[in-house]
Amino acid sequence: MMRRRQFLKFLGASVLSAGINSYVNNADVNEDVRVFEFLSGDIQKLYNYRALALLDRDIKSVDTFDSLIKKLDVKLKGDLTLTGLEGELVGTTIAYSRRFSRNEASLPEISEFSYSTSSKKEAYKKRVEELTKFTVYQDEEKFILSTMEDFWFLTKDDLEALNNYVFSVNSLEKKFNEEKISESLGISTTINNYSPHLDTVYNISCKENMDFEDLLSILTIESKGDIYSVSVVGALGSWQIMPYVARSFWQIM
Repeated sequence: MMRRRQFLKFLGASVLSAGINSYVNNADVNEDVRVFEFLSGDIQKLYNYRALALLDRDIKSVDTFDSLIKKLDVKLKGDLTLTGLEGELVGTTIAYSRRFSRNEASLPEISEFSYSTSSKKEAYKKRVEELTKFTVYQDEEKFILSTMEDFWFLTKDDLEALNNYVFSVNSLEKKFNEEKISESLGISTTINNYSPHLDTVYNISCKENMDFEDLLSILTIESKGDIYSVSVVGALGSWQIMPYVARSFWQIM
């Protein structure tokens, strides 16, 4: 019988070798090609850039993307609509986790939870897009990152980092959409869902001397990186921890 650790290693190898390796090591990109000239998106796209740089252990590019993310993140702070949507998501997730863990929820309620959280997540995502939508364009010899209200001139490091990872991010987003349609288990969905928090996993892997890719394998199996995930028995969040386990751990800490 295959032990859990062996299973994770096996699944991790099959999922990650087909996933992560296709997103990193893009040294062959022609530096003269302005592949980012018509780049557009929102803060999620920049988080995906950052995630792939982190998977490549390219800390210089991670820092570069952090600086770009910080510019857009200001738009999210203090927005009452976004705060309300996030509060609803968190409240719904915790409420159903309690009912599921106590076996108090019926099958119709479980289905309703899935539908309700999906619609709320889409509303939250749409609001983030509205607040952080940007384009990158060239004005004479300068490249500019522009939102509806602000703009910033991009540095040489910004352009180099965007150039190095633009093809990888496009590949990630394409595979994420394919996995979403087929409802299949895949690392692309995990990276996309968990990209704003991926540095936490990386830091833990370094501190505890654990394999970064192994942790991503577990994350993929448990929830595909969905921080609002709730199982039918009440396991909560991206790591699928039971509420009573989390409370016990918190008391120990």
